[in-house]
Amino acid sequence: MPQEVIDFIKGIREKYPRLGKEKIKPLLEKYGQGRGMKVPSESTIGNIIKRHKFFFQKSGRVYHNPNSKWAQKQVVKKKRLRVKHPPKPEDFGYIVSDTVERITDGIKDYFYSAIDAKLKFAITLNYKRLTSRNMKDFYLRFKEVYPGVITAWQNDNGAENLGEFDEQLMREVFLTSFPILTALRLTPTLNVITERSKRSSSITTWILSMINNFFITHSLSISSSIIPKDPIRHWV
Repeated sequence: MPQEVIDFIKGIREKYPRLGKEKIKPLLEKYGQGRGMKVPSESTIGNIIKRHKFFFQKSGRVYHNPNSKWAQKQVVKKKRLRVKHPPKPEDFGYIVSDTVERITDGIKDYFYSAIDAKLKFAITLNYKRLTSRNMKDFYLRFKEVYPGVITAWQNDNGAENLGEFDEQLMREVFLTSFPILTALRLTPTLNVITERSKRSSSITTWILSMINNFFITHSLSISSSIIPKDPIRHWV
């Protein structure tokens, strides 16, 4: 590699220590246009920087201003209580929630579910999108029909449990002081109750789907008061 190329890379790195190989290459091309210089590729420039150790960042402590705009824009990570074992509450009010996605004929459906770990009172509602707003709506609907008082709410760290739903829970916590517990995703052993509930709902949905397909296939005429036109949407 020509020494002139190495010296150019060294000089520009000394002046701009954080300039990478992607931005050095066009500058090197412009520099070597009238000199007949063969410009190396980006990977070669990167290798030159590593081989000759062209790292000139200043070492030492850097002053951090907590009142700066950059610091103010940083998202404060909220601390959550992590669930380490499956819940075994001694009283009613411990709610475990989860969502499941189903695709039927290329159409996505999201089923939001919540169940009382002790009482086994459960609700599953269908939504077309997996959003925090829908999760908030589901929570408010669940709260309207739940026969007791919510003492704890367990969910996973999915996106639907953040945003508007998280703000709603924070307001509830401020008023009632019930804890919000988080179970890591892909840990079904921590959500045994909801997994069983979803399994039962899946079997019920499959049975109703078979009944629906049977009546459609055989074109049977039965009173709508006995069999709804769409049993799945009627009962699920």
